[in-house]
Formats: sequence, C-alpha cells, structure tokens
Amino acid sequence: MRIAIGSEHRGNRARSDVLKHLRSSRHEVEDLGGDNPAVTDCLDVACLVAGKVARGECDVGILISGSGIEMCMAANKVCGIRAAVVQDEFVARRTRERHCCNVLCLGAGLEGVKNLERIVDAFLSAKPDPEHCALVAEKLTQIEQTYYGTKRRDFDPG
Repeated sequence: MRIAIGSEHRGNRARSDVLKHLRSSRHEVEDLGGDNPAVTDCLDVACLVAGKVARGECDVGILISGSGIEMCMAANKVCGIRAAVVQDEFVARRTRERHCCNVLCLGAGLEGVKNLERIVDAFLSAKPDPEHCALVAEKLTQIEQTYYGTKRRDFDPG
C-alpha cells in the first residue's frame, strides 16, 4: 500500500516510530515530514498529505500531531478526503470499513508506540465495503457541491 505520512513537531517522534513499523511491513511510504524547517505549520503538512491522497499518488494518509484534531480539520477541507481522528483499533477498522476513511489522524500521546502501531495496522488491514463506500462518497460529493458550488476542485498544495 502507498502511504503518505506527516506530522507536526509534537508528532515527529511518533511519526519516526510509525515510519519504521510501516517500512518493516513492506509498505511504500512517502514521508512528508513535519521536521522540515521549510514546512512549519501543521495545517500545511496536513494539506500536503491530503493532496497526495486526493490526487491518487498515495492510497491513504497518516497524520500525527498532539491530538490529531487540527490536522484532521485541515485534511477534510481537501475534496475527496475523508479524515478521522482515531484513538483505538475498533474505531480504526470501523472508520475504514464503513466510513471510507482515507486519512488516519492520530494523537502523538496515545499510550506509546505499540498502541499507535496496532491502530495503524487495524486501519490498514481493514477492507472498505465498496457498496457502502460508494454511497458515502456520493453523498459527501453532493455536500461538497452544495456548499462549495463545484463538483471537484483541483488541489495543488505546492
């Protein structure tokens, strides 16, 4: 699976640990960092990751910050992105299977790296229900059209 990952400063250490885990599991991972001095804002990192997923350059994204909330909010502004803050394995599976989540947002302080790895593994191993996901995607597109006045906006974070 092709995965884009990014973090802000509070999530850098956790991102490093999750990166090692993903690479040892033989995933193709694009590290969009967060420890890069040129990209200092967590919203910028969230948009970089979400953009990769929205354009189909990566299958899913993972964002890690103090709580995951602000990055989740930013990622969800990108058309075609369905990001969720997840704090346990059950929700990680459920959000992917039934809610077609394509960007996983995590809080860096979730009880250690092993817990983060279990959540990431649950998310990545979950199989989205294609029929239900098609309905969710269609409904979300209708919402985007209603509130943004367009079917899809080209997104280029730079």
